[in-house]
Amino acid sequence: MADRSRSRKWMRIDGRFRNRLASKEISLAEAHLESARRNLAAYDPSTAANRLYLAVERATVALTIGLDGRRSKDHGYIQMAFDDLCDRGILKPYGLRGWLAHQYSLRLEGDYGTWQGRSARLNERLLATRLKEGETILHASKQILLQNGIIRR
Repeated sequence: MADRSRSRKWMRIDGRFRNRLASKEISLAEAHLESARRNLAAYDPSTAANRLYLAVERATVALTIGLDGRRSKDHGYIQMAFDDLCDRGILKPYGLRGWLAHQYSLRLEGDYGTWQGRSARLNERLLATRLKEGETILHASKQILLQNGIIRR
């Protein structure tokens, strides 16, 4: 099904499985985004930050599977793939570069706090803004996959 290419962190995905796997990943992304909305509405920004990161990470994985035929489970490689999608002009607006890495730092703050305790940066207002950006990224990702015939409605 998949063979290793160029790096041990990336797996090539056989064409027969690409569409199905990309569809599964975008569905997971939508579920994580919905969970982030519910967590934020319940005044739980820590869990919302975690779920929002997972939503955009899954959308990035869906795009790299669908467009490039490769997959990684390594957070760092997925963050680099997100930035690459931005650099290539696939994910727009162009100011998104670094968004996923920043969300990862918010996720870690939510999960583990900082050396001084819980972070003052992680609050409902910040997460509401990030959630809107995440919704935009997920919508754009889904549209790209639909336009390229990788997933169906």
